[in-house]
Amino acid sequence: MPKTVNQGFQELQHNLEITNLQASAAAAHQQHVREAVKKGLVAVDDFLTGSYMRNTMIAPLNEADVDIFVVLDNQYYRRDGQAFILDKVKDVLKETYKTSQINRDGQGCHPELCVKGESKQVNGDPRQRRSVHLI
Repeated sequence: MPKTVNQGFQELQHNLEITNLQASAAAAHQQHVREAVKKGLVAVDDFLTGSYMRNTMIAPLNEADVDIFVVLDNQYYRRDGQAFILDKVKDVLKETYKTSQINRDGQGCHPELCVKGESKQVNGDPRQRRSVHLI
């Protein structure tokens, strides 16, 4: 069925908006990750960054992430710094997210989280994963 430009844009906008349930799940997850890090490490500060913080996160959420920046105490600094610190953060996250896959790259740790706790599936769909990037 043909659509006007305005109708097409409205449909696109609707398809990109996240639902209230998805927004509240993302909020709960990012807060839980921050608490998990602070439970195992001394954090001087932490804050959100990226599309979630700017309220520009879009659906579908199977590729979406929430970026959390954590400033750790100087006691974790070493000359071999970054790898040691990221491994430490990964180990701390593993204590809380025992069944979640946690990836570490050169910039951060990335636990895969989902709306349904640690199940890694949302509504039975294993492709519906959430990721929280810890930088």
